[in-house]
Amino acid sequence: MADHTDPDQIPHLDHLILLLNDPYTASTQSTEQLDEAIAIFSNLGFIVVRGGRHADDLTSNALLVLPDGVYIELIQFDKGPPPESTESQADYEARRKKHWWYHSKAGWIDWSLLGGVEDGRIAAINVAAEEHRRGLLNLVRGAEAVGEEREKRNLSAAAVTLPTLRYDAPQRGGRKTLDGKQLGWHVTFPSPRGTKEQATGLEVGCKRNSVPFYCEDLNPREWRVPSLHSSHPNQSTGVSSITLLYSHERSAIAFKDLALSTSLPLDLASLSDASHQDLTVARPPNLVLRAPADAEPGSGPNELRQGCAAVSRKHRIKVHVKVADDPEERDWIKRHGEGLYEVELYVSAAKLPSSAPPDGVEHTTLDAGYGRLRLHPVMR
Repeated sequence: MADHTDPDQIPHLDHLILLLNDPYTASTQSTEQLDEAIAIFSNLGFIVVRGGRHADDLTSNALLVLPDGVYIELIQFDKGPPPESTESQADYEARRKKHWWYHSKAGWIDWSLLGGVEDGRIAAINVAAEEHRRGLLNLVRGAEAVGEEREKRNLSAAAVTLPTLRYDAPQRGGRKTLDGKQLGWHVTFPSPRGTKEQATGLEVGCKRNSVPFYCEDLNPREWRVPSLHSSHPNQSTGVSSITLLYSHERSAIAFKDLALSTSLPLDLASLSDASHQDLTVARPPNLVLRAPADAEPGSGPNELRQGCAAVSRKHRIKVHVKVADDPEERDWIKRHGEGLYEVELYVSAAKLPSSAPPDGVEHTTLDAGYGRLRLHPVMR
């Protein structure tokens, strides 16, 4: 798989989603998980601001906005409808069961890239994925027609690892901020598994979190991501890296889907010359992302603000892509599914919490059930 050769094609990481409670038991939770999470992250030297309830009233959030423009969304499923609502608890819980994150466990549950609709990225991704599937199927049929048995076997094996990525049409979303602003955005999610693709007749689709979704603002992004709160006592400058985790069994497909979802080109022309092993072996894509701060100032509703002059405009966020190879990682996939596994944030070496372990994995968040957060010390 290739690298991004054009820096302008590198997508921007928008936000990372951390679920704080179990949707199954949200109605009977004894404490507000959002309050507990805000306290934990505050003790680590981060400023966390409350966001408000989402438009469907099923979830509330708080934001940890970083100087590079990326933010971590702390999200909880709420116990019931707001006081002013006339909806019954039973109807509210029935709606909750239909939420796209209802079957998620507490921890990192999803990640979002910025834009996708106005810039044409989603349309281009869908075209590229379909062309890749169609092209490989045509190679298989061509080999069958001329009786090239060795190539036919190789290509048939490759067809088993066809990418399954496809994005659905964008959906309108929003929430009301605590100061009364009504926010709006479009989110574009991957099609669910089992979706029939008309052009090829194949079943396509991905599980949420195994590839990113896209988020595009209908208001100034500053309304949704207030940079006013991006300066932290621990002097964090932003995201150092994220780690994505996949099972060995699906890695060949997952890596192709991931590459396509981030506009990384796949080399179809080389497939007919590759060996059987080359076609099915899992080769992680070499992937980086840009931060929202690394964008030219523009105008209109989708303008990106730099937020902090200390953030380098050439800042790149590393994406570590790996196959689960130890019991802890395999257990994570069994419980949470494939996708976002660990987030690493830059913080000042002088501001590390006294409890910081040598490996950098922050155990206060891990013990709270929030997944793996790693603090990367930097000299300031």
